[in-house]
Amino acid sequence: MKYIYFFLIGIVFSMVTHTATAQYCTPPNFLTGPYTGITNVIFGGISNPTSGSDGYTDYSSTQIGAITAGTNKIITITMEDVVTGTGFTDSLEVRVWIDWNQDFDFTDPGEEMVNTQVNAASGTAIVSITLAIPFSATPGTTRMRVYEDMLEADGHSAPAPCGYSSGIGQHGECEDYGITVTASSAPPVAQFNALNLGAGVVEFTDISLNSPTTWSWNFDDPTSGSNTSTLKNPTHTFATVGVSYNVCLNVSNINGNANTCNNILVTAAAGINTPQDNGVIDFQIIPNPITSGEDVQIHFRKELEVSELSVYDIAGRLVFRSSIDRGCDLLTVDTESFKPGVFFVTLEDEEGTVTTKRLVIANR
Repeated sequence: MKYIYFFLIGIVFSMVTHTATAQYCTPPNFLTGPYTGITNVIFGGISNPTSGSDGYTDYSSTQIGAITAGTNKIITITMEDVVTGTGFTDSLEVRVWIDWNQDFDFTDPGEEMVNTQVNAASGTAIVSITLAIPFSATPGTTRMRVYEDMLEADGHSAPAPCGYSSGIGQHGECEDYGITVTASSAPPVAQFNALNLGAGVVEFTDISLNSPTTWSWNFDDPTSGSNTSTLKNPTHTFATVGVSYNVCLNVSNINGNANTCNNILVTAAAGINTPQDNGVIDFQIIPNPITSGEDVQIHFRKELEVSELSVYDIAGRLVFRSSIDRGCDLLTVDTESFKPGVFFVTLEDEEGTVTTKRLVIANR
């Protein structure tokens, strides 16, 4: 019996020790330079000018930024490349990861915040990108990892949070920072899109803002036998084809709730049916679908008094927003920083009319 007792004590001690010693992976040492390096990171109150080509440095206890969940924050990274004009591409890979759920890794969905390349032929390169801070980010202090290196085309491996598995091509730099996340106080903003699948079947997609945690749908269709749903993205089979239903969505998070209702025309044929409330803003997305990295053009009539264009990803996170001048009929959106997937383009006019259409971005 005493052997079982000591065995169980050993298991508990092992578990406690493992929890207490949990820590972030450390990238392997980079090859010494001079090659390329990070010379400054600005984000959430952090401003950390350093010399380039320092390999890996952990600034997480001395350089700590502050951000609020559910907001947007610009990160600016300045880099150097001292081997330009020597046969390489003179471009740099840039990555930023943030451990939003504080589980000591950077591999969870949504934790890679920057994935881009930048030209450094002048010897210096700057990346400045707006990050959409997830509403669901765990409050408290977490870790941000900033990573840059030469391209795979230059014989290097693609950046990874814990370094290169191959152990080769390490001619860049990695820096860690502390980030203190404050919980958002913003209630949700209810929005959704609808897709006719044919034969009266409609697929609904929640695109509400500020990360709601509960959903309550009413399909205005009591004769169908299943008039409500608490799923985030439900599919509903309507009783009658060719008529409009006033579909309502109520969403909530810890800060409040919101409701929206839109008339949905249920069709026999498949096709996108964008919710339209209080009117319609007529616009086109060209091309659509597009390949990752392509520019997309939003066309609308000059006489429309459109005031703002926003783009949201499938999780409802804002990835792009621009005001629109009166009389403008075309806006070009650079999708270089967008990951492949489904996005929702929303136009709002001066009277508050909102119309949303789907944009599909495919892999290159």
